[in-house]
This record gives sequence, structure tokens and C-alpha cells, in this order.
Amino acid sequence: MDYRDRFKKGSIEMLLLKVLSGEDCYGYQITQIIKEISKGSIIVREPSMYPILYRLQERNLISSYKQKGNGRMERVYYHIETEGRKELDKLISAYTEVHEGIDALLNYKYSEDELEHAK
Repeated sequence: MDYRDRFKKGSIEMLLLKVLSGEDCYGYQITQIIKEISKGSIIVREPSMYPILYRLQERNLISSYKQKGNGRMERVYYHIETEGRKELDKLISAYTEVHEGIDALLNYKYSEDELEHAK
């Protein structure tokens, strides 16, 4: 597992909810939106995405419905529910707090005394 995958793993639920907050989507469409907006830095594979979508449905954060697509088979579209939007707000808030903490640590400049004490 590469480093990006490690960071991505804990964020997929938030990213799925974020995409669905903009529009109802079917699975492959979700993966393409994430790939496009992240300029290819985040790739979500469908086999790993569906179990998360199913868990979100079980928690009543999203729902699904079937619709014909381009005269072909029916596609399953996912829709964010009110509780899903609330959960997304909580996830974004927690992410922002952690991101700010990490950023502060990464940008912290140690003084000479602190560097000496660490030895």
C-alpha cells in the first residue's frame, strides 16, 4: 500500500458523501468525479467503494434508486439524505481540525534549545 492509499483510506466515506452532496450519482460516476476533481491523485476503485456505500445506506445516510441509463441496463444511483449531510459536516469539521494540527506540527520550527534537549 503506498502512502497516498494510507491517507485516502480514512477519507473515502467523507469523499463519497461530498460527491453525493452535489448530485445523485451511480458508482462508476462517483469514481470518475473523484479522479477528475483530484487531478488523478485520488483513485477509488469500485470494489472497495461499494462496501462503503452499502454501510452508508445501512446507516440511512444515503439511499439508492434504479434508473435506466442510455437505453442499457438499469443503473443504481445514490442519493445523500439529510442525515448524510449532517454526517458530512461532522466529518469535514473533524478532518479540518486534524489537518490543521498536522499542518502546525509539520511547519513547527524547533528552537536550538529544543533540538539540544531532544538529543
